[in-house]
Amino acid sequence: MADHVILFQPVYAAEGNITELFLKDPHTEPCHDPRTIHSVRCALAKTYVTDLITQGKIIKRTFHRSAPVPFYLPDGRVYVPLKMREQRINRDSCYGFVEINAVKALRETKHNTDLLLTTGHRISIFTSITPHVRSFTLS
Repeated sequence: MADHVILFQPVYAAEGNITELFLKDPHTEPCHDPRTIHSVRCALAKTYVTDLITQGKIIKRTFHRSAPVPFYLPDGRVYVPLKMREQRINRDSCYGFVEINAVKALRETKHNTDLLLTTGHRISIFTSITPHVRSFTLS
């Protein structure tokens, strides 16, 4: 399944703070993983033997960025962090990650920004379009 993940975002559910996964297949509904966004990100990286800590340090140092930063996998996929929800409590995960080639468009609306995926899914993200354009340009 790791080869097919194009977006993963934190969501609140009856089970608690879980992760919603969107896959490449446009006919597949998003699925839920009971792990936190951090655990899912680490598991995805581990599948490809990718050291996220070292990679993050290099990206931060090279591009003078602070966390969260994009990450990339050896197969060429690059995941960009986007603010997917409002923070409810201190240290709550609010950033998800989208694979850059799965983005069809970003559209600013009255209250937030819509992320349109190549699969046809539309996801609301919770900041203006400007920081997201910067993230895509960096990636």
